[in-house]
Amino acid sequence: MPFPITPVGDTNSFDNIFNSKSNEGEDVSTASKYFAKEPDITDSIKLLEIIDKHQDNIVTTAADIVSGNNEKYYNVPESINDNLLLKLKSEGYCMGHGRTVRFSEKARNAIKKKYLNSENSYIKSRVKKKII
Repeated sequence: MPFPITPVGDTNSFDNIFNSKSNEGEDVSTASKYFAKEPDITDSIKLLEIIDKHQDNIVTTAADIVSGNNEKYYNVPESINDNLLLKLKSEGYCMGHGRTVRFSEKARNAIKKKYLNSENSYIKSRVKKKII
């Protein structure tokens, strides 16, 4: 006799979603909010900024000599755990083996956009002169 399939997580929320009479008239999107969570892009960009400060010059130079691809390689610091690194890889921001990664085009564009959108001290201290 096979064992029945039982959920591993908290089953209290399942009763509210599937067996509640209040959910009968609701559409699928309200029930799906319990399951699908959109990735927080700001957290990913903050993690990419941290990784961007830890470029591995030795691996970058060796890869440039061997393949000539001019890609930068980064060592992921220990402050970023494996789950967050896997999240970045699954979102398509970085590629690589283990804790040595390189950024994808999507990550480079996200970091570039973050730096270009931020106000610098020149813009804050600038005084516009009125034309008379």
